[in-house]
Amino acid sequence: MSHSIEQRRVRFDSIEGLSREHLGTAGEIWLSDLCLAPWASREMMRLGAHLVGYMASPDPRLVKLQHIDAVIQVTREEIKTALRLMKLFGAAAAFSIDQDELRVALHLTSLQRLKILETVGRLDQLLRTVSPDTASNGQRWVPPPSICEEARDEASDNALRARLKRDSLQVRPAPLANAPERQASVFRPRP
Repeated sequence: MSHSIEQRRVRFDSIEGLSREHLGTAGEIWLSDLCLAPWASREMMRLGAHLVGYMASPDPRLVKLQHIDAVIQVTREEIKTALRLMKLFGAAAAFSIDQDELRVALHLTSLQRLKILETVGRLDQLLRTVSPDTASNGQRWVPPPSICEEARDEASDNALRARLKRDSLQVRPAPLANAPERQASVFRPRP
């Protein structure tokens, strides 16, 4: 579900000096800086990662407060607190919560924009030096499933089930000779 930049619920307030192709890198650097900030809470980091994820794949359902609460377990009040702190420390320029929908203008500092340009330049340089034989042409490598691994996983699952069954059938040790006899149930009321 794609929509124009004006309809996006989360975006940077200014990308001056950058192009739209740099937005992925900008999100990574913004999130990295947020997570390294000494004032950032766990809830703020989770919310920041969720917002950057929305920017990479903008679906209006992702910024519904109920969805955010269900996915990252951050309540409405924790979201407000996190956004207030982001605004206070300059990570966000503005935000609004209208009914169940969140809108946020994230802020990139000048230093972050320089990091983005430097990172993009280094990445371009790296990609130019990679030989065509080792280039992936934009495709990501995913390891194929191995028959040996599947058999080993199944064998370990079967061994675990057998051990649990064996342990549950073990006879309890006999009581000590000097120990007083116990009643059948420890939860039986006393007379």
